Amino acid sequence: MSLTRHVVPPEEIPETRAANPKRSRSQGEEWYPYYAGFSPEFVVETLDLLGLPAGKTVLDPWNGSGTTTACALELGYNAIGFDINPVMATVALARTGIAEAMGPLLRSPTRWSYARQTGESEPLLWWFSKSSASAIRAIADEIARRQAHGATGASSESSDRALRYTALFLAVRSLLSKFGSTNPTWIRTASRKKYRISPETRPIRDSYQAYVEKLHSLRTIVGNGASAIVAVADSKQMPIASNSVDVALTSPPYCTRLDYAVACSPELAILGISPGSKAIRRLRDSSIGTPTIWSHVPLPSMLWGPKCASFLCAMESHASKASAGYYLKTHMQYFDAMSRSMIDLDRVLVPAGKCVMVVQDSRYKELHNDVPGIVVEMAELIGWKLCSRKNFPVKQTLADTNPHSKNYRSSSRATESVLVFTTSSSQRVSRARRIEFAAQTNPR
Repeated sequence: MSLTRHVVPPEEIPETRAANPKRSRSQGEEWYPYYAGFSPEFVVETLDLLGLPAGKTVLDPWNGSGTTTACALELGYNAIGFDINPVMATVALARTGIAEAMGPLLRSPTRWSYARQTGESEPLLWWFSKSSASAIRAIADEIARRQAHGATGASSESSDRALRYTALFLAVRSLLSKFGSTNPTWIRTASRKKYRISPETRPIRDSYQAYVEKLHSLRTIVGNGASAIVAVADSKQMPIASNSVDVALTSPPYCTRLDYAVACSPELAILGISPGSKAIRRLRDSSIGTPTIWSHVPLPSMLWGPKCASFLCAMESHASKASAGYYLKTHMQYFDAMSRSMIDLDRVLVPAGKCVMVVQDSRYKELHNDVPGIVVEMAELIGWKLCSRKNFPVKQTLADTNPHSKNYRSSSRATESVLVFTTSSSQRVSRARRIEFAAQTNPR
């Protein structure tokens, strides 16, 4: 797509030009089926609207399947994409097809060590018979050997290995339809051996090879000098230098207790991480919006803003069972993680940098959880200015899959907001304020 680049002062960004971030189902399936995400058109139009010159750096700290990094690279920007889930970091890296690395992180693009599994410890046995699991594991071992024997560690080689892992993810996922549920972020396992499936070796390999060819045809190949970092990292502690990012374009996890680690459990099993392991529990605990409870739940902070405080007070006093216990804890964890992530975003963005966030509201029972409004207050408390907000109605949400939700509200519709911020040109969150913030909450 050809873009006419023009610098638009942040105070003149017109709301009416904001593109709807919602992607169609076909867009979601084209590269990789991922529940969360926005459309490539939204990324392209947003970067065009901001008038960011080519060669600048675009960051997505919740990169998911890699739409932001792929589009940014194609438009000639340096791209940085992080995700705490190694499956999504692999998928996003596969999508880039980059020709050069920016920094050393791509020499080890994901922070897990592939672990070969055998016997009853094989994670794939949660779904597959021994013979089928062995066939899948043989392909994974071949991909791992490619990684081990890479001579240079060049990013193009890393991207090719990631593409092959992604193709295997897709091939395995295509076999597991019987384990799906009405919740698109959840997958069941075989409760007994007799429920395991037994696809033959040849169809598994044929499907894998077909996906390799398909992904090669879809990936973004960049040869214009643009470079990238695509890696596993925590949005609260990003491994990049301060003042190194010009634009952050992202959609943080929704406050709806989605369990993305469980959703990716077959892919994690391919990487040697079992659904019942401590490793997957650590990943679940580390994910923003997790339904799990931390060992140390954070205390409310004034840096979460008055809207957040009001919502948490209403939740704590709600008559519904577990409102003041489990649900209050999960929401405090969410807001703590979001606030910490925004503080680290403030650290890595250049003065007067831009941050575009796609944020969706939600409900707890009949209580409205105005997440976009809370995010705006969090941003203002660290010195950011809201330049533009555009709201889009969401007709269907995960609440539609819960028949009990109608007991508290007549509609499950939500609002997705595109928030455009400018960071302070001078005042930044000081080290003293970071220490004060850390003292107000229980550290993770």
